[in-house]
Amino acid sequence: MLKNQTMKKEEENKPKFHTVWVIDDQQVDLFLASKIFTNHAEVESIYLETNAPKALKKLKKITNKDNFPDLLLLDVEMRQMDGFAFMDELTKMALFHASGCRVCLISAFFSPISYTSKAMDYPYLKKLITKPLKAKHLAGMN
Repeated sequence: MLKNQTMKKEEENKPKFHTVWVIDDQQVDLFLASKIFTNHAEVESIYLETNAPKALKKLKKITNKDNFPDLLLLDVEMRQMDGFAFMDELTKMALFHASGCRVCLISAFFSPISYTSKAMDYPYLKKLITKPLKAKHLAGMN
């Protein structure tokens, strides 16, 4: 009986998301993020993308704020476009601002001076996460 109560409480405490997009140029990090969100959050859909410009292009095609992701997990260091350049483009989109989408940055390392001070320029940025993504990082994303 106690085990069932514990499991039920864990289910109630899971963060809830309609749509999560994970943009990272490393397949292993996408796989890990998918497993973390699937096992430790309630998510209706997860979109995984290794190509930041392609993800941005797809976001620009969304015409209804209800179809915009409610969370973007964005790698900082990517080959085609870094996370800050991605966020600069994102802020130009009126639908992004209307949607209430939250953004979390993830990186193998965060330099206290360069990334943290630069991140302060983005008020919608929820948190900075050091890789690897773990279940505990989901707290505060929603």
